[in-house]
Amino acid sequence: MTNPNTVFFVVNGKRISLAAFLAMDAATVETVDASGCTALQGWEIIDAGADSRCYGFTGVKIRGEWRVIAGCRNLTPAAALRHWGPEGASNRPDCLELVQKIVAEMAVAI
Repeated sequence: MTNPNTVFFVVNGKRISLAAFLAMDAATVETVDASGCTALQGWEIIDAGADSRCYGFTGVKIRGEWRVIAGCRNLTPAAALRHWGPEGASNRPDCLELVQKIVAEMAVAI
């Protein structure tokens, strides 16, 4: 098994270990760049693509909880649907479509 203190990637623009990442409050995680990190192959990640502003929309399972990470947002699937939905703070059909794509691939009930 890989030692979580020897695996590094970029979270919120800073290089940190996997151990430090796992100790973080999920609500503080804004961006994750794990490109090329072969030690993380077991993670559940859904790449839905990018919106019209080129913000990537990604579903990531962290500590057993699905999160939708997009731009500066790190939301639960339900909160993401509300945020980008018709009555949400950011009513953006292109973003909502990407969130719906992530949710469709998740094995969770919203």
